[in-house]
Amino acid sequence: MTFKEHIDKIVNKEMYSFSRWGDGEWLCLLGAKGMNCDKHQYFPELREALRRVLESSPKYILGLQNHAKKSMGNAIDDTTSLFNLEWVASDIFHNASINGELPLLIDALKGRNVVLVGAKHLKGFNGWEFIEVPSVDCWLNYEETLKELEQTITKDDVVLFCASMMSNVLIDKLNGKATLIDVGSVFDPYVGVKSRTYHKTLKV
Repeated sequence: MTFKEHIDKIVNKEMYSFSRWGDGEWLCLLGAKGMNCDKHQYFPELREALRRVLESSPKYILGLQNHAKKSMGNAIDDTTSLFNLEWVASDIFHNASINGELPLLIDALKGRNVVLVGAKHLKGFNGWEFIEVPSVDCWLNYEETLKELEQTITKDDVVLFCASMMSNVLIDKLNGKATLIDVGSVFDPYVGVKSRTYHKTLKV
């Protein structure tokens, strides 16, 4: 799936879901100990929740991170085969940011009611409605976040998730209730947070 295809879906008000699976999600799902690069722990309950998502063979769009595929290819292939999964590239929005194309996404969202789910540093970004989650171990607030989203969103809304590994579980639970897009850390550098190596090269 291309960046333009995402933009076209948004402009045409086509409801869809896009869930990103990177090295953190895969390490958690495969039973690793510790935490991801943003210090979100690999909780056993989160691991089981992620596994249940893939076990259901979701029909919405699943994005696979190239880095995860390179580092855990055999395990990912085995899981993909087991659950009959199909993947697209996950870093569509990050690559668009690198290429200076992210304003196209912002423009496409004009006139839509957008709900941004993320840590405190993203509050106020682009004037969108905001649901705050903890910047560390946000999975511990899963039930509260899910309840707030269920009480807030409508089918006409676009919900942008910047909520680490919890995003995958929320998107699966809420699929069909709004347009749900996992954008990861793509907005961080635009609020002065350089959370990824490539952010340091952006002229923002």
